[in-house]
Amino acid sequence: MVHKSTIYQILRKAGVIYTKNDADELFRSQKILVDGKLISGLDYQCNPKKATILINGIPLPKPITFHYFLLHKPVGYVTSKERDRDKKNVMELIHEPTEVMNSLFPVGRLDFNSSGLLIITNDGDFAQELLDPLNEIEKEYLVEIKGILSTEDIDNIKNGFVVSIRDLPYHTKPSEIYIKKEEKGNTTFTIILHEGKKRQIREMMKTLGHEVISLKRIRMGNLHLGNLAVGEYRTFDPELAVNSN
Repeated sequence: MVHKSTIYQILRKAGVIYTKNDADELFRSQKILVDGKLISGLDYQCNPKKATILINGIPLPKPITFHYFLLHKPVGYVTSKERDRDKKNVMELIHEPTEVMNSLFPVGRLDFNSSGLLIITNDGDFAQELLDPLNEIEKEYLVEIKGILSTEDIDNIKNGFVVSIRDLPYHTKPSEIYIKKEEKGNTTFTIILHEGKKRQIREMMKTLGHEVISLKRIRMGNLHLGNLAVGEYRTFDPELAVNSN
């Protein structure tokens, strides 16, 4: 399906005009050309990705095409756009045309020994919306630790407690925790954070005296990892990604 917009809509979105009067002035001055021809009116429609639009003789830049990928990050991969010859990088798992690859970056981080949902995009505004602490986007993890969580441990997690983040004291926000299994002296649970400090879950467990065996992010906002295979990725609709609060 070819997406078309009116010239008025295109110029507004590009920031060329701010009012209807601005658009009328450009039209009356015959300063708008589409594919070399004067337009018949501001309701003239075209595909901005394909048409050549000149405003006062200057080409209107083509709109950026944004890409949104959800990757199942494996353990043992670095989350970074920058490559290190000695370490495997999550960007090696994305296989898109060169011009697309050059624009992509991972949103946030999953540390080397963690796995799960990781977003790869080239939309900086979308990334900022997900990472902005004021938005409190939920992040859900499946965690296995050594030892059994006590009632006091669980209360601390639910109510928030002081841990060390980057060698500084930090009081965590209240989190949701659901015990899934206690077996052979280990505990498996899901935990939902409303924040995203570096290595936060590992530091929380360390403070409580438990070593993390495995940690996988299974949800971020409304995006679920589901049954996506390790190392595979898929596209997603950014409009459906953020929780409605």
